[in-house]
Amino acid sequence: PLFEDGPPTTDFSVFPGWERVMATTHTEIDATPASLITSPTTGPLPKADQIQSSQEANCITHQDCLIKRWKAFVATTAKLPRHLQLDAVNRWANAHPYVEDWANWGLPDYWETPHEFLMRGGDCEDYAIIKYFTLKQLGVSPDDMRIMIVNDTNLEIFHAVLAVRQKKGEPILLDNQAKSLVPMSAAPQYHLIYSLNERGWWMANSPSIMISSNNISVEFQTASGNIH
Repeated sequence: PLFEDGPPTTDFSVFPGWERVMATTHTEIDATPASLITSPTTGPLPKADQIQSSQEANCITHQDCLIKRWKAFVATTAKLPRHLQLDAVNRWANAHPYVEDWANWGLPDYWETPHEFLMRGGDCEDYAIIKYFTLKQLGVSPDDMRIMIVNDTNLEIFHAVLAVRQKKGEPILLDNQAKSLVPMSAAPQYHLIYSLNERGWWMANSPSIMISSNNISVEFQTASGNIH
């Protein structure tokens, strides 16, 4: 089972996109989790006009405004209990535009930093990445999160979602294809290929690959042993 699959492989050389994201994210966004966390309270999810706080009055550049808006969302969401935080982060990230890597970057596969996602939108793994780092700012341990690369057997495509371990019950999926949080057991169409976080990566015991190799990135083929 996910989160119970033993020690990870810590060599990220087969995932250069994820290495770059990890190396640059904290510098780009200047993430300071401790200064943003407040005691949880009950209440409704934050509204868009609450998220776009008065901090934006001090914006100098568009990039600066995006970062301030993101931090305002984190600060507001930090006031919610954890289950509402997960839902708020999923809905907030999913409201950003979906853009294929070919259209965005002229590449078949490109993993975006949070800043790049905020500037340009992104595809499935980019939603998972922004959710991962947003929840990390909210105090969720990387050990309790995995970006899952799966084979969606319904659509016959590769897909990426963020899985979050709960103290009780099964992991929850934050999926850009679903408005609400999804228990892992409710997504049997997702066959795990590999998962990763900042600690390392895990290959599924029996990865199910049912897609033409023409659609598989070099990075993925290397990780899955398809390049010799």
